Amino acid sequence: MRTEEALPQRFPYDIEAYIKGKEHLVLEIERKAFVWHQGTNM
Repeated sequence: MRTEEALPQRFPYDIEAYIKGKEHLVLEIERKAFVWHQGTNM
């Protein structure tokens, strides 16, 4: 199961924990995109 799909199941009643998990997911995706972009512009 993907992380973004697992978050609501892990935190069905804790919106703050869900948001923190979502923020972490977005930061990780941004980091990976940045690394990928750096590799394609060499």
